[in-house]
Amino acid sequence: MKIFKMQCGLDLELRINIGSIMVVRSRVRRRNGEPLDLMRIIDVADPRDPEHAKMDLLEEITGDVLLLVEILYSLFKAQLDSKKISEEDFYTMISGEDIENVVDLLMVELIDFFPAAKQRVLRKIWDTVTMMQARAKKMLDEVIDTPEFDARIQNVLDGLFVGDPQESLELSRQN
Repeated sequence: MKIFKMQCGLDLELRINIGSIMVVRSRVRRRNGEPLDLMRIIDVADPRDPEHAKMDLLEEITGDVLLLVEILYSLFKAQLDSKKISEEDFYTMISGEDIENVVDLLMVELIDFFPAAKQRVLRKIWDTVTMMQARAKKMLDEVIDTPEFDARIQNVLDGLFVGDPQESLELSRQN
């Protein structure tokens, strides 16, 4: 069990077990309409061959914030109901930072659910994914913090305005 500490001050217990996996499967649909099966978040058909692991569900969840939040609501529904927090209120309360923080928490809890042999493979894959994400974030930060990036932004903005920026704004409002 992990504690999900939301920015709004709400603490929720994240527990992955057969019951919670079944709740998600019954409530949440993937983009293709199929039930979302957390047991297949990283599908390793052959643990000796993790290179061919299917990670399309992981990519779908981490790439679709709304799907992730729907999963979270399903996992926390009983606790939210006991606190008299509606689905809409939960969606309003969860912040971007919460979403960023909960992905790792969810993955670690999910990996811990599996038998030891599969845990080891899944943990290695997840560690590699998080290392690659950190590397990509660092590279992006390095690009953003350059004068060249600032110049590119300025060029794009200059191209949006013809002459006086106030006149361009007024012209765009008229159209």
